Amino acid sequence: MGPSPADFASIVELMEVKKLYDEQEERWKQRMQEKDEQIAQLEKHLAGLKQEIASSGCPQPTCATSSRRCASRGTAGTRCGGPRRGPQPTHP
Repeated sequence: MGPSPADFASIVELMEVKKLYDEQEERWKQRMQEKDEQIAQLEKHLAGLKQEIASSGCPQPTCATSSRRCASRGTAGTRCGGPRRGPQPTHP
């Protein structure tokens, strides 16, 4: 007795499901690879920021995370000590 049409239909359906599964698995692997690359870039950036903090000597991480912040306060490359409190001096 040969295979029935129902057996053939089941086989075709299983092959289609396997194909869809393989495609989804490939997309998932690609997505995980992209996420891993993004994590590596962020870790590298974080390490650079930590190095910048360590080399600046600034006691407050919010100040040293970006020399632009210190530069905007006119204290780039110095120990800025964070934001000033109280009244600001006025210049004539």
